[in-house]
Amino acid sequence: DFIRVRNYNDQDIEAMGLGLDLRTSYSLTIPVYHPEKDIILGFYRRDITGEQTQKYKVSPELSEGKYFFNSNRIIEFLDELIIVEGILDALILTARGINNVIAIAGHAITEYQKKQLASFIQKGISKVYLFLDNDREGIDSAVKSISLIKELGGLPIVIGYEEKDPGEFLRNPDNDFYKAKLNAVDGDEWLLSLQNAESMEAKPEPVSKDVLYLSLIHN
Repeated sequence: DFIRVRNYNDQDIEAMGLGLDLRTSYSLTIPVYHPEKDIILGFYRRDITGEQTQKYKVSPELSEGKYFFNSNRIIEFLDELIIVEGILDALILTARGINNVIAIAGHAITEYQKKQLASFIQKGISKVYLFLDNDREGIDSAVKSISLIKELGGLPIVIGYEEKDPGEFLRNPDNDFYKAKLNAVDGDEWLLSLQNAESMEAKPEPVSKDVLYLSLIHN
């Protein structure tokens, strides 16, 4: 089933705070907390059947993307944070002991989230790791996020990997997040690799999008 395929164990589920409502296909319930107050702002409800065109139903209070998901768990005396796209990716990374993981809950950082990110950087978080989905949307988001992080005074760093998203990366027993983080590259270096790869793609023997991203990892 949905949980078993993702290799979530009982400890993961408890740490992630997941709930189950079997009355609807959107039966996986995920509470969203205010970043500074211990109150629930609303819920994400995840379809676990694969039959719905929309993966999530979102409480109306959350529709504007005011906060990064999981930002209530930010430890401000640490000097780094990790940004992912998916909320389940943020939760499972946190459940596995990785601190300061927040999720865009979409493909692009919103204006509200930009203000929140600026606040984190002003309070001393200098290194911002981008651990985004390994697809075209993830690449585009990384490009925009690198520029934004630099504009706000932070240091953008890109974590590369071969799987489609961080959750799948963690499900591969051969992978080590800390090793991937250690091998992450500076945002400007990543952008230069991207430009070189896209230049190669324009030649008569084009490189596929998947190969494009993998070339960024191994360069």
